[in-house]
Amino acid sequence: MTLVSNPNGLLIASALFALSGLAILARALFESYASLDEAAPSRSQNKIAALFGAPLIAIGLFLNGAGQFASGPMGAGLTCLLLSLAFALLLYAMSVGSFDDETAANIASAGVAADAPPRLLVPPPKLIAVEATADDKSASDTSRQALPA
Repeated sequence: MTLVSNPNGLLIASALFALSGLAILARALFESYASLDEAAPSRSQNKIAALFGAPLIAIGLFLNGAGQFASGPMGAGLTCLLLSLAFALLLYAMSVGSFDDETAANIASAGVAADAPPRLLVPPPKLIAVEATADDKSASDTSRQALPA
């Protein structure tokens, strides 16, 4: 029996890996079903989620099995393993964004116009021209001034 004050580092790492993989796959699943009315996420996004999520779950299951037979404190090896998890999650976030940019570039190069909502522009104020007389001292050096309507 292990005490709570001396946790098994392998089981902690396995839980983090498995939960990260499940979170990636759940996000991809939620996005594919939540956006039925809008444009569905591309297949490349789902492939990237599967390529990153499934190995993270597999590593988590392996570490869980190893944690059942061995117990070890949080040492340098487990710290490097958890840092590699953080790096893998950064790579996942980077790759999803890059494939979005590539698919948008492919759509633009194919000549298909993306449905973008029109931007509302504020019209400029209408100006009226006022001529200044020679007797008026309030006018500047110009002979005409534009005033808002």
